[in-house]
Amino acid sequence: MAQLVLRRSVPTYYDLWGNMWSLLIIETWRISVAVCLSFSGLLYRFVVGFLGFLLAGGGHGWTSAIFSGLGIFILPIFGVAMAYLNKPSGPILLAIVTIAALVVNGLLILAAWSEGFYYLQKLWDAPGGLAAWLVWLGLWLSWQVGVLAAWGVALWYRRSS
Repeated sequence: MAQLVLRRSVPTYYDLWGNMWSLLIIETWRISVAVCLSFSGLLYRFVVGFLGFLLAGGGHGWTSAIFSGLGIFILPIFGVAMAYLNKPSGPILLAIVTIAALVVNGLLILAAWSEGFYYLQKLWDAPGGLAAWLVWLGLWLSWQVGVLAAWGVALWYRRSS
């Protein structure tokens, strides 16, 4: 005896309501991740900028590190880009972050080049100066490694979709 199977072609009210809630939960999670990453980026950049300010020593130290404080405008955008990497806006924001990071890096390198090695050597010779510079350098380089890793994740998302 053959069974007759009826299939619904029109979604029911429950199907629409369930899909709406799941999308709302996903977007709420994505927004909260973006906000958390943005605030942690601000805090991180504040620490790096403050270290750069300390390394400047009131204008008598290595003042090139002051340009690292410009990254405070970049990392909140990076946090949003990370939360939306699998959406079309994520790689666009990541490209903006990458271009801005290259500009800040260029300013930092140009300032360090024009300032000369004398002030950096003077900083390294000061008590705790080399350690402070190494902490600043480690923090400065670590977020750039994060941007490169984000590009890897974005490319992975693009290949998997």
